[in-house]
Amino acid sequence: MSIEDAYLIDRINPTHTGVDVPLWISCEDSDRIPQVKAEADGISFAIAIDDQRFLSDDNDYLKISTSVLIQLQMWVRLNRQALLDYWKLRIDTASFLRLMIRLP
Repeated sequence: MSIEDAYLIDRINPTHTGVDVPLWISCEDSDRIPQVKAEADGISFAIAIDDQRFLSDDNDYLKISTSVLIQLQMWVRLNRQALLDYWKLRIDTASFLRLMIRLP
């Protein structure tokens, strides 16, 4: 990953999202489905923004607690439009954070 690419990825902590694991959001990558990345228990995985399905070549994410997976799906569903706008570069990070809805 180039330094320029690194600037297109933002880590959001559980304190801000209400999801019990850190999340990574990124701007458009034309080779990929719009997605949010997460890591739990040393397992990295991604979830599609459009339909909240898990994107993985294997089923390692099934080893993660069900509550974390449900939290992530709920958070992505709540923030779907803002995430898509961020992915498509329609809004910047500050705007996304202002629009983002935190899970209770």
